[in-house]
Amino acid sequence: EAHINLLLTFQPTGIKLKLLNALWKGQGHCIVNSHMLHGNSLGTLCHRADTTQDILATIRRLATVSPSAEELTARRKAMAEMGFNDIGGLVV
Repeated sequence: EAHINLLLTFQPTGIKLKLLNALWKGQGHCIVNSHMLHGNSLGTLCHRADTTQDILATIRRLATVSPSAEELTARRKAMAEMGFNDIGGLVV
């Protein structure tokens, strides 16, 4: 139910389940760093920010803007089209 999910990692070791979960089940924006997107095609569904300044600016920009129901539906549809619709029961 978070308005913004901030997901950072410092190990570019493939797709992170917390990212998939936040994108599929989340009702808010996802702000991620580049390492979080390493080796996957989910960058178009997230807001990328790598520096502290970029993260703060992105949070400020999104703090008063909620994703619409249409945006959330489009995000889930895009994930399903990428094959991220059934990951061991994590997402449906």
